[in-house]
Amino acid sequence: MSGAAVVVILGSDYGIWMGRRMVRYWPAASHLTGSCVYLGLLAIELFWRPRRRDGLLRNADRAALSAVRSIDDNEKGSST
Repeated sequence: MSGAAVVVILGSDYGIWMGRRMVRYWPAASHLTGSCVYLGLLAIELFWRPRRRDGLLRNADRAALSAVRSIDDNEKGSST
């Protein structure tokens, strides 16, 4: 329960701070509302994620295999 309260409090404080900062560097941001920004990000997520997810997972698998090989090579090199 306390974790949820912390998230709500810090999230709202950070949201207010970020909104003010956006307006300072991008004056047109004052016309955006929170629900507008959220819906835009949600739309990007819905279209981007399914296409990129498989590629990201393949890259993650390759990175994991590369890390295992590197660890194995380092262990073989240090034992000799």
